[in-house]
Amino acid sequence: MGKKKEASRVPGGGTAGVISLGCSKNLVDTEFLMGGLAGCGWGFTPRSEGADLLLVNTCAFLDASVEESREAIEEALEWKGKRAGRVVVVAGCLVSRLGKELTGMFPGVDLFLLPGQIERLPGWLALPPPRPKRLRGGGSSYLPPAGAERVMTASFWAYLKISDGCDNRCSYCLIPNIRGKHRSRSLRSVREEAAGLVAAGVREINLIGQDITRWGQGAGGPALPRLIESLTRLPGDFRLRLLYLHPSRVDDRLCRLVAANDAVLPYLDIPIQHAGDRILEKMNRPYGRRGLERMYARLRRLVPGVALRTTVMVGYPGEGKREFAELLSFLRDHPFENLGAFIFSPEEGTPAAAQHGRVPPETAVERRDEVMRLQQKAAASLWRGRHGEVAEVLLLEPVEGEKDLWLGRTAWQAPEVDGMIVVSGPGRPGDLVSVRVTGSGAYDLEGVVTEGRSDPGALT
Repeated sequence: MGKKKEASRVPGGGTAGVISLGCSKNLVDTEFLMGGLAGCGWGFTPRSEGADLLLVNTCAFLDASVEESREAIEEALEWKGKRAGRVVVVAGCLVSRLGKELTGMFPGVDLFLLPGQIERLPGWLALPPPRPKRLRGGGSSYLPPAGAERVMTASFWAYLKISDGCDNRCSYCLIPNIRGKHRSRSLRSVREEAAGLVAAGVREINLIGQDITRWGQGAGGPALPRLIESLTRLPGDFRLRLLYLHPSRVDDRLCRLVAANDAVLPYLDIPIQHAGDRILEKMNRPYGRRGLERMYARLRRLVPGVALRTTVMVGYPGEGKREFAELLSFLRDHPFENLGAFIFSPEEGTPAAAQHGRVPPETAVERRDEVMRLQQKAAASLWRGRHGEVAEVLLLEPVEGEKDLWLGRTAWQAPEVDGMIVVSGPGRPGDLVSVRVTGSGAYDLEGVVTEGRSDPGALT
């Protein structure tokens, strides 16, 4: 999904158009790339026709993502050819995955930038032409240093990346190849960025990483709770959301911390991927159905009112009718408020790509659709059970053409991947308000404001 940030042109630099593809971690990298440009006098425009530079931050997680990134690069080069002096910079995961192969595929690109080279873009722009197309050094992951400038692409909420890379080595996943081994930011670095976000008017901070339950690994015991406790002691009126938790590391301590701390939203994103023991073993996911059942029961027991999100994969090699039935059975018995279903993609370089028992594509599509039909019914039932509850809602924007009607997000809905709530009542963007839930569908909710809590320093 492309995202573009608009700003006025700044004297001393040019004007850049920005396309950010892929996940939330990649969006954070894009915002720091934009920060580097802004720091040396560049402004931004959503209309590429007037831009001097086009930055494409690519995704390469799946073959479909690679194709989307290639198409974006081709369009950027077509844009470049319409006016002399234009510059195209390609950054991100595709540069890590394909390496020097990209130079031959797209000779018109001016710079290919690895994630670990993000901070070097301003220095490259300061070089006189001809500039090098690739830079030496740098790695495949990026952890922003203290004080790095970031241009936000959203108001009132933000992602905060606390780690990069992954050590889990799931059989189907290229992330360790693309982003490298897991690395954590320091507690001090995370706290400083969080404090800056709150000071800028951010009301909701979403902690992200490929696996945030590994944050601080090697520091002597579970470290994520220590980070959460530290962040909740920061001054300001804000809330935390935890995204991308590994099922095998969601323990009692973490659950009790979420339940006991009002600043931590009762929402946990825990991708389970499957529920059949045989498929989970082939995926190199170190838990079985019983482990998932114990985790699910623990969450519902220890975190009252928690909303759960997960992702599942269908069509994995060896997934027969029996294994798929096991997945459906688990989801019926253990419903999630939010769920995404994906079809297995055989990515070259992963063990899963060489595994036998490939599921026919049409069968995989049918299974994904069946999972989502089941999810719609389950979610609709769970949401009906919340009718009459009072939830804290972050108001995001007014519904166009309507008075006192707002789009917002409850604690039970994460940005960009879940539904929203339509709120009736007074308010302004950035307010946190108490809302009584009055209606729902499979994804979205409706509610009425009961009382408000305005943000004294909100962005307007």
